[in-house]
Amino acid sequence: MSAKWIRAKRWDREHLRGPLLPVKWVLRALSSVWMAVVLLVLVALYGVLASVPLGLIALVPTWLVYGTTLVGAVLLLALLPTWLLGGLARRAGAGQALRFTIWVFGLLVLSLGAIALWYALAWPVLRYDAVRGTGVRFFGALVDSHKSLQFRRLPGVEMSELEFYSWWPLSLILGLFILNLVVTTFRRIEFDVPRIGVITVHTGIVTIALGSMVYAGLKQEGDTLLAYGGISEGGKPRPGPMVDGFYDNNDTALWISEASADAPVGAWEQRRLAGVPRYNDYNLNVIGRDVVGLGVSGRGGNSAPDFGPLDVAVPRMAGEGRDEPAKLAAGVAFRLVGYASYAELAREWKMNGEAPGEGAERDAGPSGGLSAGASQRIRDVEVWLTDPDPETGEVDTEPRRVIRMLPEVPAKRIDEVGGLLGVEYTIGMDEQRWRDLQSPIPAGAPHALVVEHPASGYRNVFPIREGTEIPVGQSGYRVRIKQILAEPPFPIITRGYEGAKSSVLIVRVIPAGGAGGESGTPEPEYDRWVYSRFPQIGQDLLDAGPGPGPG
Repeated sequence: MSAKWIRAKRWDREHLRGPLLPVKWVLRALSSVWMAVVLLVLVALYGVLASVPLGLIALVPTWLVYGTTLVGAVLLLALLPTWLLGGLARRAGAGQALRFTIWVFGLLVLSLGAIALWYALAWPVLRYDAVRGTGVRFFGALVDSHKSLQFRRLPGVEMSELEFYSWWPLSLILGLFILNLVVTTFRRIEFDVPRIGVITVHTGIVTIALGSMVYAGLKQEGDTLLAYGGISEGGKPRPGPMVDGFYDNNDTALWISEASADAPVGAWEQRRLAGVPRYNDYNLNVIGRDVVGLGVSGRGGNSAPDFGPLDVAVPRMAGEGRDEPAKLAAGVAFRLVGYASYAELAREWKMNGEAPGEGAERDAGPSGGLSAGASQRIRDVEVWLTDPDPETGEVDTEPRRVIRMLPEVPAKRIDEVGGLLGVEYTIGMDEQRWRDLQSPIPAGAPHALVVEHPASGYRNVFPIREGTEIPVGQSGYRVRIKQILAEPPFPIITRGYEGAKSSVLIVRVIPAGGAGGESGTPEPEYDRWVYSRFPQIGQDLLDAGPGPGPG
């Protein structure tokens, strides 16, 4: 105990009496070394909550039991016999060297034996076996359900790592620790040259703690988009336009634009949101159908829990801290009523309060985007499971999935359910394609091709596989199958078909050997790309001819 601390306590007793006793208690607490130890332990535990999954933390009692039984075995089978043997040697008058040898070798040999015995007899009983359900494990359900879930990701917390470290509990702990260290330094340590090392260390610790508080409170993370500035006349890249903002990783905003026939894309308005979830699902079936790519909680193979209703108000202000006028029509308000932590983006259509699937139509471009023009029909296709569930025996009371389709938009008129069922909803199908789809396929053929020669009226259906060569009647033409692809090797970019999916057949068309056309030159071979669902966008690709000769 330092002389300065003795003087400080004496001064407390003499001056902090009566109504000032609470001040004395606070000063004593802030001058305590144990308070600093407790606060540092809380900082460590806070870091554990931020990074370590709760399931791993829940395993601590189980491993404490494992460790306690192991230590008990060593104490009982190694330490106790060694202590008794050492006492007998001392009473028998054995020298110190012999007793030391008994303790060292006795503890070493017997401890190894105790550990081996524990591993052979106790560990098989204690070790948890998830398959057999044997062994010891406390909080098993919590361990399994939270094995990769940190505290900061729980419902009601929903914070990123940066948000969690800037939360007020950690700031309070660090603030108390700084105050405790400063008060302890002033009341316990003499300010003289021999103690300058201790004072410097305490100053450094206070600086680090203050820096942590400022860093966590002011740090921002995000992304910004840098536009390309083009190439100068000298062939060097130009700098793009100045960027004065970025997209924050933690702040959530809703971007809203009001479109009309005169202005397909209106001015965008940004509204900053508060209280939006981040890691969990809420009210997934609020729209009465499955969330695309996710499914209603507890169905369709999705085991993620749904944490119920959500109601987050969207502020009406156009900007934060600015007198920026609102860009939306007056009276338009928004609320967040559901949240999917992971789902595929999909466009929803609704017009004049009429739900899609009830005859509602909305202006849409050829690729499904909104534009001013002709209306597009919308159809809902419901997928039901009519047989009872093999596990529960229950029969569906609502569709397993509702597929939103736009029959007049090629990329939006086709969908697949789980890779097992494909649905195509088409309006005004070409008679030629309808005839091809009705053509019978040879038995056992995995793929088939309809081959026609309009000039001679020849038409036939052939089973095919890669390498197959087919003569086209008496025309002299031949068709060789080069590739059969489930999807196009390159995305479809034909206007109106962007992003559409179709199986593709690449065939080599080999003309007759005679001269073709009036020039008398042989007709060249070429590749034809045949799209099964969109024959109208098929392409013929000629081989690259020889380059120009020397001029």
